[in-house]
Amino acid sequence: MALEPRNSNRRTYFNTSKIYKEFRKKRGIKNIKQYMTADIEAVTKDLVRAMPATTHIWEYGDTFQKLASATYGDAEMWWVIAWYNQKPAEFTLRVGDIIRIPVELPEILLYYGY
Repeated sequence: MALEPRNSNRRTYFNTSKIYKEFRKKRGIKNIKQYMTADIEAVTKDLVRAMPATTHIWEYGDTFQKLASATYGDAEMWWVIAWYNQKPAEFTLRVGDIIRIPVELPEILLYYGY
């Protein structure tokens, strides 16, 4: 099953802000294409109960990318683990924290509307 890029359905805009003028000049570009912030619904208790998941104790050196690669074979699916745990970035986790990793990636992607 081939997946579309995660951002394929998000609106884009060109950032021409004066703040980035020197950056654009150094790179030889006129503007920066950026994606609008995604609207992602929070994970519900019903989803957590219905979705099979494994638990993982956060260890030193862990990243969502490493866990996604090990679980799904695709590091780009890191956001699924972050979203499912309502942890937008690794710095919100501490060694010893327990996170859940949903194992049914196709079902999660359908729920998310992928």
